[in-house]
Amino acid sequence: MAFTLVINSKGLFGKVKNIQMAELLKNCGLKYGSNNELAKEIERQFKKASFYCTEEKRNYTMDELENKEEAMAAFSLESLHRFCNDLEMKQCILTLALYPWFMEPEKREYYKTCPDLNDFEETIHELQAGDFYYAKPSLMKNKNDGKVLAVYTLTDECASIFPMDAKAFLNLDGIQVDEGLISFWIYGEQRRVEGLYPYDMFVEYMMNHGAAKFDASHMRIPGNVTKEEIDKMIAGMGQD
Repeated sequence: MAFTLVINSKGLFGKVKNIQMAELLKNCGLKYGSNNELAKEIERQFKKASFYCTEEKRNYTMDELENKEEAMAAFSLESLHRFCNDLEMKQCILTLALYPWFMEPEKREYYKTCPDLNDFEETIHELQAGDFYYAKPSLMKNKNDGKVLAVYTLTDECASIFPMDAKAFLNLDGIQVDEGLISFWIYGEQRRVEGLYPYDMFVEYMMNHGAAKFDASHMRIPGNVTKEEIDKMIAGMGQD
């Protein structure tokens, strides 16, 4: 179920009170994908707050929400089962708060009949809690042969998430990509390294030099890839 926060409380002389996000997050112990104390903390700060349910088109008070907690959990569990059992969906992809999640096959199989949402909540939090650049390609057409190229850019010393396959991005328009390439940006010098390089060789190098799996289709690159490391990587790849 989707809810929108509605704050009715005002401060002194009718001025609208500001949400103190740092205090709010600290007090409620916010975690992605979990049943946190966010609603209670908002009510504590603002006294009069309601939560608008999109599906039912009505407002709920905090007490009413607490009474529906079990029903909402059951609804979420049922929705997860239905989502993972959809045979027409070859790849389960969830667009979450920060980064999309290309669900692993073993996770999908477990979530088809899982008894609760515990593992689902913990996994979402682990995936969303980090601070990363989520790589997206620039799509270009090669004027010589008409091929569509997906060109990605890695910045030195920037923790990043990249697809294992250049074609494995959130391709909502269904664009047919023929080839993947990687370029490099040196942040301290504000310059792009000359040349475009084979994407598959970039993935192979990074997986052997500190990168780790993020989800079924992506790798997580640590923020310690220096300019010197990029030069070393390029030395082993042919320039396009």
